[in-house]
Amino acid sequence: MNAILNVGRRMRKMAFLFLPAVALVGLSMPASASECSTQAVTNGMSCTLGDLTFTIISVNTLPSGQALGLEVPPTGFANDTATLGFEVPANTSDIHLIYEVQSMGDDITGVDSMFPIVGGQTGASINENVCGSDPSSGVCNPFIVNLNNTTPNMIEYSSSFGPLSTIWIDKDITNPAPGFSEFTDSVETSAAAPEPSSLALLGTGLLGAAGIARRRFFKK
Repeated sequence: MNAILNVGRRMRKMAFLFLPAVALVGLSMPASASECSTQAVTNGMSCTLGDLTFTIISVNTLPSGQALGLEVPPTGFANDTATLGFEVPANTSDIHLIYEVQSMGDDITGVDSMFPIVGGQTGASINENVCGSDPSSGVCNPFIVNLNNTTPNMIEYSSSFGPLSTIWIDKDITNPAPGFSEFTDSVETSAAAPEPSSLALLGTGLLGAAGIARRRFFKK
């Protein structure tokens, strides 16, 4: 009976040794956003593609109240590139869009944009700045790169930068009648990001706890 009680006490001690490591992992793993899909684009919306999380900081249109949306396809992730396909409501003449792109690792290396031509439409353009902080105040600082796309059906690609873990994209879109009905943004990444440090901490914590428990067990 004493032997059984001693085993029970040892098992309880081992459980208490493992609890800090488990709690550490629970605290270091934030809730993840859902995968980007066919959905409305609204202030505060957040979704993921690959290891990237996109968060809409602000979206404004003229006429006011015109709602942008994402469409699948082209929204998706392939070949280390995340693409957002935006739907533009009819008669939308101007769009100002700011969103954050956050990676699990330092692997964001470039962006591009494209819009299709509609009939004989002319004068459309997409001008965007890539910033190192939120440009909602009107200041893009630090400034990373600018894209100015005035040619329909032509992908405008930024020069390579980074790699970075977080960027903000500030887009000013002019879309005179009859206007285009969609545009795409792509974010390029380098090789897959390394595992989060929390996993390494878990492994170290579990090994240390197991070693201590083993020594205590055999001392008994």
